[in-house]
Amino acid sequence: MFNPKSLFTLQKLKYQLEIDKDILSPYIEPEEILKRAKSKVPTSPIPTVSGFSSWVYNLYNTTNSASLRVGKDIEKKIELSRKNWIKKLPKRYNNLDAYSGFRLIFADPLDGSISPLSSSKLSVSGERLRGLPDLVLEHNSGKARNITIIERKVTKTDRNRIHAFGWPNLEVQLWCYGWMDEWCEANEVFLIGQIWWTNGVNFVEINDIVPRWQRSESDFHNRCLELFEIYGGKWII
Repeated sequence: MFNPKSLFTLQKLKYQLEIDKDILSPYIEPEEILKRAKSKVPTSPIPTVSGFSSWVYNLYNTTNSASLRVGKDIEKKIELSRKNWIKKLPKRYNNLDAYSGFRLIFADPLDGSISPLSSSKLSVSGERLRGLPDLVLEHNSGKARNITIIERKVTKTDRNRIHAFGWPNLEVQLWCYGWMDEWCEANEVFLIGQIWWTNGVNFVEINDIVPRWQRSESDFHNRCLELFEIYGGKWII
């Protein structure tokens, strides 16, 4: 079921992850991903976030169409659960801002009814990179405008085999969303992967594994940018 605390109690966005290496599956180091990327440069890169992240995914795994369909169906159920929870809030809460300190400014309805967002900073084949993040929240602190982007991932993988840093495709996907024009000038953008486990019917959030990055982190930015440039993308200054 939907867990509102995990979405809207986000004050502790930066902390040191405690990783129990004994229960984690082997993590694919960035150097290995880069090595594989250089040997599989796409000839016709697609100017979308999903096109880029899918290419990264296929550097270490094989796309399963059936699993993708199940994942999309579960994501729609999760989004519906979120909407139903919001409807039950007392009217004095204005768009959750008074409830949590965060204001929801974007949510992908997952029905194809809205146009993708785009980034003037990221270009592929002369076109702006396009994409739709799952959820975007805004939190203003004084004169600073901070953004939190949440991207859901649905998996059947056993919890003990999911690394604390998630997956490389999730990392680059959130990096791309962090540079969409609507919040490009924000003081900081917090990027969070929300992982849900499913057996194909039921679903539950994995609360103790929350991959997260900040747009301002130079190592994170440089790692994703290098992959993006191998993919065929350009960083527009």
